[in-house]
Amino acid sequence: MRVAQAVKRVSGPLLPRGAAPRTIPFGPLRGLRMEIDLSSQARLYLGVFEIELVRWFRAFCRRGSSSFDVGAREGYLTLLLARLSAGGRVLAIEADRIEYERLRRNIALNPCLPRAPEPRLARITGRTAGEFDVTLDDLAAHEGFVPDLVKLDVEGWELRALEGVDRLLSERRPHLVVETHSEGHERGCAELLLRHGYAPLVVEPRRWLPEVREGHNRWLVAEGRPRS
Repeated sequence: MRVAQAVKRVSGPLLPRGAAPRTIPFGPLRGLRMEIDLSSQARLYLGVFEIELVRWFRAFCRRGSSSFDVGAREGYLTLLLARLSAGGRVLAIEADRIEYERLRRNIALNPCLPRAPEPRLARITGRTAGEFDVTLDDLAAHEGFVPDLVKLDVEGWELRALEGVDRLLSERRPHLVVETHSEGHERGCAELLLRHGYAPLVVEPRRWLPEVREGHNRWLVAEGRPRS
């Protein structure tokens, strides 16, 4: 049994069950608040959720920069981007309605942020088909701003989502953080980014207390050339 799974199995029954607003005591969101179920979301509370990416977000998300958090889920990384940008605009896009409502509540728990992230219920695809299924190019045009950073995690549909970002990648060239869920999927995303002049790097998951996930799970990070 993996260490992380063993820790979860042992600690889960000992921790309070049920989501409740809690102040995060550690990590990059220290002092912010989220609805957290400690029996299943202890990593959020301890500030180690996807900690592998924090240095990249700090490098790419500077004061006043704008971001798209695509696949925002409950909003942990949304809140991180809002804190790092210190007033920059953050658009948090989530397709699952339950997660979207949780995202909205977590944003509302943090009125201390210089600028509140803006939640959007939408699914990012390779071709716009109505208000819900939209490309990032069309969403940027509709919202009236283009991001300096795009974080993309849509549970295996990242390649299709990137196929609808031709204008942003060619003209604006934002920084990118893209989660990948299979070797072939990762290769396809990397090849698309290379065609747009990016030089993507692979970020491996941490070995200490890793996230409990099945199969391939890594990230591609790529420095762009956003506005100065």
